[in-house]
Amino acid sequence: MSKYVPLNFHEHSTLRVNTEHGVEFGENIMFAPVFPHEFRRVQADAPIVFIQEAQSTRIRPVALFGLEKGENLFLKGSKWDTQYIPISVRMSPFIIGRKGNSDLSVHIDLESNRVNYKFGEKLFDETGEQTEFLTHIVSLLYEIHESEERLPAFCAILKELNLIQPLTFQAVLDDGTEGELNGFSTIVEERLDELDGGSLYRLSGSGALMPIFMILASTVNFVELVKRKKDLATSELIQ
Repeated sequence: MSKYVPLNFHEHSTLRVNTEHGVEFGENIMFAPVFPHEFRRVQADAPIVFIQEAQSTRIRPVALFGLEKGENLFLKGSKWDTQYIPISVRMSPFIIGRKGNSDLSVHIDLESNRVNYKFGEKLFDETGEQTEFLTHIVSLLYEIHESEERLPAFCAILKELNLIQPLTFQAVLDDGTEGELNGFSTIVEERLDELDGGSLYRLSGSGALMPIFMILASTVNFVELVKRKKDLATSELIQ
């Protein structure tokens, strides 16, 4: 259970945050939210797909790391086998929030395995000033906040132009095991090709066109996911 509280020097002066990677830090995740400005870097490693937000009609893009719940095929022990880790992963155990009706502030999850008093990055120096690490975290959180505010417009124009459809992906492992990936959506390339000049101009003017191309480019990584899944199954058999 998470326990987020506003971060402050007086109560949290001696806290440290472990920035290592691993299952013990909750990184055995099938997918993670990503934002359009990240797509160019994300598409080099993982497929970018859409999920529907819980109890909402809104969709949001995510990077897909596995083919089943709790599976991260890019997490190798204490390292990510990727060129880039999304900011939604790197922000842990922090979020940006409000204390009452006040301005935005940094909150920390005191129940996170990353938070302790002995190991990792300090948050404040002896004078109460933010450390370089915390300053970096604050910049990440504001980047996420601004990206979240822009995201609905990006997703809305994709739905308006009917560019999104449910994704059905099937894979067969070497042992004959069959799997089907459901619950995700993707860009329909054929519908993009059919758009008129006015619609393409709207996409370009809104800044959505390049992220769309990055999503389409990322689909080649489904092959990489299946390969990693097969390699994992083989290694488990050998053990």
